[in-house]
Amino acid sequence: MNLADMSLESLKDLCIQKVPLDEILAERKLDEWLSWGIGFGAAYPQLLQDLWVKTFENVDEEARTRARSHGVALPERPTALPLKDMQRVVLADVAIYTQKYFADLLEPLGLTVPQSLRARAGSTTSESPK
Repeated sequence: MNLADMSLESLKDLCIQKVPLDEILAERKLDEWLSWGIGFGAAYPQLLQDLWVKTFENVDEEARTRARSHGVALPERPTALPLKDMQRVVLADVAIYTQKYFADLLEPLGLTVPQSLRARAGSTTSESPK
């Protein structure tokens, strides 16, 4: 199935499907799900941004209050996670992975490992990930 060929309604249906955690974590299945997520973001960047803002940046205080009153364990104050901040986190993780397994691609991809994470990046190796 190709994400680019799917209708928006099909994608919405796909997003609400329940999938057992053991299926997601099964060998190679997680890679597939991550690829789908990346593909979705690449195919529909504005939709992804809108979903992110609605989920992590705009807080519905009334809904939070209702949820807390029904026993949902939510922190007193929500933690906003702006998309730009998350993009920096993801790019840092990608840079660390790239440095470890494909160091020669860091410069062409315009990636740099932040100074604060250099120790986490460890040594470079040409070994492919397992």
